[in-house]
Amino acid sequence: SDIWAGMSTTAFGHLWCARIVLLFTLVLGIRRALGSALGRGYIVASVLSLPIISALSGHAGAQTDYVFWRVSLAVLHSVAVGIWTGGLFCLHQWLSVRLNADSVRPEMSHSVVHRFSHFAMASTGIIGLTGVAMGYWAGVSPLHPLATPYGKLLFAKLVLFTLTLAAAAVNQFVHLRKWDPAQEYAFARAIRREVRFELILVFCVFLVAGFL
Repeated sequence: SDIWAGMSTTAFGHLWCARIVLLFTLVLGIRRALGSALGRGYIVASVLSLPIISALSGHAGAQTDYVFWRVSLAVLHSVAVGIWTGGLFCLHQWLSVRLNADSVRPEMSHSVVHRFSHFAMASTGIIGLTGVAMGYWAGVSPLHPLATPYGKLLFAKLVLFTLTLAAAAVNQFVHLRKWDPAQEYAFARAIRREVRFELILVFCVFLVAGFL
């Protein structure tokens, strides 16, 4: 009865129900929806709605001052995280398929990784800036970031995020620059290995973020 009261009589509960409905429709209908322009439009609208609902039902929406800016930062942060981490997972799976293919075009892996790197750099830049701003508005002092439990968790998240960026820099400034068409499989294996390491670090970042 308490759960039903919370879900049916509070703004948080209403937002949470809307989020569950959106997730279920995406999970059950995404394959069919991809086949039509209307379905793809619904997917895009749903994916953009989910971070808005999360922001309104989380820390940003629960504040009493600067709610619009807090929610905007939270939405922008979530969208950037989704593009980066979702892209990393898709890139890892795509490279795995490439490595198992009998015949490949040597330039394809380089082209895809190079294009994704632009999205990754833009996304990580947005993640870093919005994350710092959200931490500052949450009360974390730039001079004493470890003074509170929240600040310590945020600092741990920042360290893990920096390590992830370091792994991404290896792909961007080492593997891409040393690319050789004659070494297609070695290039794809190296990129996939670094992406897998990035995904492990991202998972750790998500764990820390959950405690925030």
